[in-house]
Amino acid sequence: MKKTLHITITEPLPPWAQQIIDMEKKNADGEVEVFHLTAENAPAALEKIFVTDSVCVWPGHF
Repeated sequence: MKKTLHITITEPLPPWAQQIIDMEKKNADGEVEVFHLTAENAPAALEKIFVTDSVCVWPGHF
């Protein structure tokens, strides 16, 4: 099963980014996880990165 991790840096996400994540969750053939990165949970984020197949980082605004 493919695992995809979306890491958010700031919240809320732009609507278009949230739409992409929602569409991916709906059409996924595996697990899709969204993880909000903070200084406190950075070690957990690193662990998640190493056990996933695909990582996407969303900065929150452009």
